Amino acid sequence: MDSADEGSDSREPSPCSTIIHVSSSSDCEKEVANMRRNDSFQRTPLCPPSPTVSRPRSPRARGRSSPILPKRFSPHGKVEILVRCEELPKMDTFSSSDPICVLYIRKYGQWIEYARTECIPNCHKPQFTETLILEANNEEHHNLRFSIYDTENLTSKDLHKHQLIGSVEVELFRLLDNSSNRNGSSENNNKENHEKCFHLQFQGQAKKRGKIFIDAEQVHQSSTNTNVKLCLSAVKLSRKGLNIFGKCDAYFEIERRLYNEKYHPIYRSEVVFRTSDPRWKPFQISLQKLCNGNRESKMRIKVYNFQSKGDHTFIGYAETSFESMSKRVGDVKTLPLKKNIGASGWKSDSKRGSQDSLSKTVIRILQCVPEEQFSLVDYIKGGCRIKFSAAIDFSSSNDVEGDPLHSKSNEEENLYEEALRQIGSWFSYYDARKHYELYGFSGILDGDADHSAYFSLNSNKSQKVFQIGSSSRSGLEELLYLYRLKLQRVVPSGPTFLTPLCSKILESIQPITNQDQHYTFVLILTDGVCNDMEELIKTLEKHKDDPICFVVTCIGPLRIETQYYFGVLEQNLKKKCGRSILHTVSFSDENIQHSIQMIRSSFANLSREIVQYFESRGVKPKEAISPTELNNSLKDLKDPLESFENEQKFLKEATSFCPTCGSHSSTNAPLTTIKI
Repeated sequence: MDSADEGSDSREPSPCSTIIHVSSSSDCEKEVANMRRNDSFQRTPLCPPSPTVSRPRSPRARGRSSPILPKRFSPHGKVEILVRCEELPKMDTFSSSDPICVLYIRKYGQWIEYARTECIPNCHKPQFTETLILEANNEEHHNLRFSIYDTENLTSKDLHKHQLIGSVEVELFRLLDNSSNRNGSSENNNKENHEKCFHLQFQGQAKKRGKIFIDAEQVHQSSTNTNVKLCLSAVKLSRKGLNIFGKCDAYFEIERRLYNEKYHPIYRSEVVFRTSDPRWKPFQISLQKLCNGNRESKMRIKVYNFQSKGDHTFIGYAETSFESMSKRVGDVKTLPLKKNIGASGWKSDSKRGSQDSLSKTVIRILQCVPEEQFSLVDYIKGGCRIKFSAAIDFSSSNDVEGDPLHSKSNEEENLYEEALRQIGSWFSYYDARKHYELYGFSGILDGDADHSAYFSLNSNKSQKVFQIGSSSRSGLEELLYLYRLKLQRVVPSGPTFLTPLCSKILESIQPITNQDQHYTFVLILTDGVCNDMEELIKTLEKHKDDPICFVVTCIGPLRIETQYYFGVLEQNLKKKCGRSILHTVSFSDENIQHSIQMIRSSFANLSREIVQYFESRGVKPKEAISPTELNNSLKDLKDPLESFENEQKFLKEATSFCPTCGSHSSTNAPLTTIKI
């Protein structure tokens, strides 16, 4: 399958396509059987704690023995898996296969897709640059399946439309073990070579369909929060079959040296056509992926001449390290390009002679800048204050005939209480004060019609919410108690105006500085559109630089239409303000699991936007204060973005929802992103 047209200079296809899809799931089928026999299993809350979501663990399952991790792996940590294949069969008629590797994890008796690598066109021995990250510990079994597909259509993301080449099933601990694998492959008998080799097989067929080599390394957490900006160019390259002045279609690979002294590619650039002096686009890569925390570890930069049929010509390579690249003399570091006949199995340009060094051909490191990546937790541990407030719609449209949204029944919670509990548990988790302001709007409290646009539901403005009512209640529970207490005294009214409420809240927002870091979430629960949209847009646009975000949640029978309305409003504000000062979150009582997935996804995205907001204003986290100065509930904070990605294994069922957006999984759901 050709990926480029050599007759065009402007196109910059990549020799590989980057495919990103992250989800997580891990459990053992035995645990499910045990849970079905014993319904009294305990539940372990997630972080932030959710009142309805937990990870089921059987008491009997907790008592079983587990394999012991090798000494080079910590009992609890992340493992990076690198994959390459050889001898793949030719699945296409006129070209080689276009392989992609899909990793599955067995959960609840079914195989659930965990991650994918990129697709490499026209290649029978691919080396995938997209690595797979797994959680590994001594308490859980990880049954893995690696499946290699031949991509039939680069625009289709449905695996049913691609052709399966072969699969192999293996336990994670077998990959971490230095002994030979269950297939008994001779390539595995050398214990100094920890790379695991397996034969790919197709179900129902005894014939081998190629080999897959799997390597695993412990992820060094110290390097996961640092990205590296790189920009490379080359001088005086020439391609096979032409004279020394011939131009080539060049791309490069960066290979990392692994613990077993082997090299594996971890980045592959785009192709720059018809030039002997290519300059590739700048890119970012994680320091962990680049050198896995070892800044002095060797790496190779290999340069190839691109061929549309896949038989790329190896030109030369340069050896360096991250430490060496970052210590550039002046603005540019120059690396001489060396010859390496037959490197990595690629065709080499033997007509240039057998000399090891290619005269006057060099790789130039134009940029190599490490940048530390901060998370919301870094700011909070440095003293950043997160404030949470909520506002509830009491307009007349909530009085649905026969089933009012503000139901006063004591037997079960109404929709507003469910939404406040589910969404508030996430957005209030990082508020160390546990002092939440609760507002109402479009209603009349205690007969005061002059303040129907908005009103405070706190019984005493000078009194903290958690001090009202029962002394055993605190935080969000007291907020729910306060809503139920005041519900009897509120008369529905209208129309729905949000501008007065937002203006009142915005009055108290102060600008941020490096010394005074804070951010405010305002949760607005409503069942319909607002009647002052133009005034609301002007008000929010005027305060676009304030550290605040209004989170609108639509509930009730018209939630889909209302969510679409506020979604359009969100996009318009984002264009005018340059950031999401208003954000919409979906909630439905018909499928709580779906709603929780959406809440987790939204909060993960918002945490990323908060960090970007701080960074755009030059505000960096302060030095972490001592745990004794933090509120007890914030001592063991977890990054909401990392929690969302890592804890999908507790939430994603076999037929559940997309781990990124929360939508239903289906054969037509987009699971990959391919660039050509």
